[in-house]
Amino acid sequence: MFDAPAGLGAIASCATEVALPATGTWSNPGKGGAQADIVITASEEGVPPLFVEIDNCFESAQVLAA
Repeated sequence: MFDAPAGLGAIASCATEVALPATGTWSNPGKGGAQADIVITASEEGVPPLFVEIDNCFESAQVLAA
């Protein structure tokens, strides 16, 4: 397995549909929390987590990917 360039973290540091609990715990989120479509971390480079929510109601898949 190859790691990404510095600042991007390993491929394993990307997760999808991550619960961001407003109540409950990380392993058992309660009602009312949000979900991030993508969470990317590169803590080994000192980069804070990036939480991405994508709403594709108005944009095409090509625009979202860009």
